[in-house]
Amino acid sequence: MSLYKIANLDDQIFTLKSNLMKYMSHHGFDLSKPIHCLNPAHDDRHPSMSYFVDDGIPKLHCFGCNTSLDVFNCAHILHHKPISGPGFIDDTIVHVAEVVGVKLEMQQMSQEDIHRLTLYNLYKAVAEYIVSQPFNQLQINEIEKRNWSPSSLPRLGIGCCNDLEAMREHLKNLGYGTKLLDDNEFNNNRLFSANNLLFTLYDEYGKPNGFAGRNLIYDGIKEDNGLFVNGPKFINVKKSSIYSKKDSMYLFHLASKKTSNAMYIVEGYADAVTAHVAGCPNVCALSMLGISDSQLNMCKRHGIYDVVICLDNDEPGMAKAKDVLDNVLKTVHDLRIRFVFLP
Repeated sequence: MSLYKIANLDDQIFTLKSNLMKYMSHHGFDLSKPIHCLNPAHDDRHPSMSYFVDDGIPKLHCFGCNTSLDVFNCAHILHHKPISGPGFIDDTIVHVAEVVGVKLEMQQMSQEDIHRLTLYNLYKAVAEYIVSQPFNQLQINEIEKRNWSPSSLPRLGIGCCNDLEAMREHLKNLGYGTKLLDDNEFNNNRLFSANNLLFTLYDEYGKPNGFAGRNLIYDGIKEDNGLFVNGPKFINVKKSSIYSKKDSMYLFHLASKKTSNAMYIVEGYADAVTAHVAGCPNVCALSMLGISDSQLNMCKRHGIYDVVICLDNDEPGMAKAKDVLDNVLKTVHDLRIRFVFLP
């Protein structure tokens, strides 16, 4: 099987996803009214799946089982087309393009290209799943304590997974294999747990590429061996080959679009969320203990030259500021850097 690389792949995928109505009409579906759910695990006796547009992408959503499908998921369910691996490029994209009449420009594609595309699709599917799930009381208490508006959280990638096996079955129904899920830690019951509030991590362009869980039963108590009795405060996916802490900042993809003056960098994910919920969109958060030259150069790539770093007014906060001044700024130039030390 030849492996293809499509010129302007993201643009071509967006174009194909935009043709969901045409694709489904070709297969005899009238999306002007609800249809029976396509999820094979849902015995839908009364049509409950409807057409809608989510952030510019047409999808089908079932209000009975909460499944959302784009055109590629539909191709997988209706024609067993692969949703990942080389077949997604060779077979699924080509198939959808032929049905909806879109001409593709094809080139050779490496195995690494295919693997990265598969991972980005998988992480996006997980991100969409966790923000669609209802919060339990433990999670609701945390959200209320922080005065976060629940309606604002899906846009920020905040959700939950209170049933790991249900999430895995959902992903398998979308076409992702067990080995792919296991190899990328989507069997991690410490992270995908009812005790956690989940944060979707993104690359600088807004593609989901990692997850972090705030452990809501964390109490700081340690056993004799030094391990926390109820687990650490934060739990992260560790095996993602498309995520790097030193090259990422939480919610940067949103903050960089809204920055007309300064970009504010805070220390914690929750601090960035609080700022966004309060109407301050030019705020992102560090993804590591320090600040790297890669993170500051990322600001420059997006036309941001005025950066305010907000640090805790304690010894670690002062140490971070000193590291930036003594080391990081030796390799990063043409940026205005200011510090705010918070009480």
